[in-house]
Amino acid sequence: MRAKKQFTLQQYSCLAGALLLIQNNSFSQAIYTDIEPDVELQFQGDFVYIDMDSDSNNDFFLLKRSSYFTNTYYEWYRFNHILKCGPNFNPENSIAGIFATNGAGGGTTYFPYAINAGEIINSDLSFQYGHYQLMGIGFFDVDETPWVWHYFIGSWTPSIDSMFLGVRFLGGDDCKHYGWIRCSTADSAKTLIVHDFAYESKCETPIIAGDTIGDTTTVAVSNLLELNAEIFVYNKQVFVSCKVSHQLEIFDSSGKKILDSNRQQGAYNIDMQPFPKGIYIVKLTSGSQMISKTISM
Repeated sequence: MRAKKQFTLQQYSCLAGALLLIQNNSFSQAIYTDIEPDVELQFQGDFVYIDMDSDSNNDFFLLKRSSYFTNTYYEWYRFNHILKCGPNFNPENSIAGIFATNGAGGGTTYFPYAINAGEIINSDLSFQYGHYQLMGIGFFDVDETPWVWHYFIGSWTPSIDSMFLGVRFLGGDDCKHYGWIRCSTADSAKTLIVHDFAYESKCETPIIAGDTIGDTTTVAVSNLLELNAEIFVYNKQVFVSCKVSHQLEIFDSSGKKILDSNRQQGAYNIDMQPFPKGIYIVKLTSGSQMISKTISM
């Protein structure tokens, strides 16, 4: 079952005071889908479709394949696990990554990035339109006991915990959107786990990997870069990275300041476990520059 969670800043306009900090982002929202329970692709032919904007058109797919193969010249017998994804044969959709051409007439292989939480997904990334893109493949011999892994290919091997596919797709509104799909791989590429996904509702607007609120509008990203800072939330932790000294403030939904501290440049995280679930505003100020971000816990 998928639980659709939508957050819009307009819904919280009654919060006055605190929400005045983020008025520049009032037309931006992230549409977040939590897949419950997580989808696990473990066996040959297991697959899942991802409909990013619930318009009844599947935008992307993820696939697990397994197979035996032989090489008669070297007389070995091998088995492989292959993890793939693709834009579901839609030339308007694409996945952030690189490609390699395997010699003259040898075809092209596409390798999606495994993007870290907090990285910006936008036009600065290289996006690929290939139908079957190789997240990862692992090979091992079967004439040895126990079977021995020999090598892996792809950014998602051998085991990756909670990284992001960066995607761009044509929505039901006939507009291009940026989004992310959070996945893990386990047991030496034998299992692909799909956790959740989100996209930025505003056309051609960047999104931060892991962001479930969606205030990365053009204005917000510009402010973010000018301040040399990143703010994102994951698992009730607020992660901040800023290249200058700054003041950190966090407000609850009533506008009450629950945290105020001066911070040096660098990266750190704030544990929000002690605070109840709800909407919070994170504000960074350095001189005349200021950015803010709405988070949901």
